[in-house]
Amino acid sequence: MNFISPLLTLSLCLPLLGQAVFTTPEGYTKVPIAAGTAGGPTLTAISATLLNGLEHSSGATVVANFASNEQAITVTGATWTANQWTGVPYLAYLTNTSGSEEAFLIASHTADTLTLSTTFDLLSATRFPASTTVTIRKANTVGSILGTTATPFTSSDRVFIWEDGAWVTLATFGGNWAYFSGPNLGNSATDAVIFPEEGIFVQRAELTAAELTLFGEVPSAPQASTVAGASSYFVSTRFPIGDTPTIDPTGMRLQDLNIHDIPGWSTNDRAYFWDGTQWITLAAFGSNWAYFSGPNVGNSANDLVVPANSALFLTRASVGTESASPLNVPLPYTVE
Repeated sequence: MNFISPLLTLSLCLPLLGQAVFTTPEGYTKVPIAAGTAGGPTLTAISATLLNGLEHSSGATVVANFASNEQAITVTGATWTANQWTGVPYLAYLTNTSGSEEAFLIASHTADTLTLSTTFDLLSATRFPASTTVTIRKANTVGSILGTTATPFTSSDRVFIWEDGAWVTLATFGGNWAYFSGPNLGNSATDAVIFPEEGIFVQRAELTAAELTLFGEVPSAPQASTVAGASSYFVSTRFPIGDTPTIDPTGMRLQDLNIHDIPGWSTNDRAYFWDGTQWITLAAFGSNWAYFSGPNVGNSANDLVVPANSALFLTRASVGTESASPLNVPLPYTVE
């Protein structure tokens, strides 16, 4: 796959320019998509870092019944209609033992018990406590992020998502998104779930710029992802703004994303940052990052700013099971 001449710029319209946040604000982000050029298409890395509206919040108990990539949690005080959270995709956000939230797709449920899709036992490696908290929010999909009308994308534009260890291509035809490669070739992709920890590449062939407006709630807790060993991931930066204004409000420093704190992360593991024309390879030595390729090779990369609403590509050569490999990204602001 050839990624040619991208422009990566993002803007934020939220009441979050100070360090302290006294209520959980809602707002929107403006995500520009660079225009294609006469020399070829451009590429923009994006993610959806705002959360969809809160539908339910309560205490929960994780049931020790992991099997067939599913696990149940019982929910305090719930009186739902069975499967009301499955007509369209919904996510359950569970609080892990580090105080971070991680999202799981709701596969089915009864009046008070959710069955979650998970590839690991939530109770193994002390990843989640048996007694935790759960919030339910609608999942983002290809259609909700990129739109389901004929504009701003055309059939000449392409979208790339990382799915089951490979890049999968999507295209739109009159606002209907479809798989353009991969095992689901030809099937609809409009309702495909894009998890909050995942990134998207948008390749723009049209010679006019586009802009996405994404609405939602600002995360009020640290956010968690899973980055297991011997695997690759296209991982969102998780937040719609950067570090506090005294550092850089446009993004988060690489060192502050806590990637090097993933259990088992080693000097053989790599992070890749798309700098506009090429992948820049980064490696961590303890808590210090260094450029492993590109014009700054050998120099410190601790202060590399990864733009808000963007993503990094991570590969792990080191050993680490899914249950024992959380990436806990701290809040870049204070909620009081």
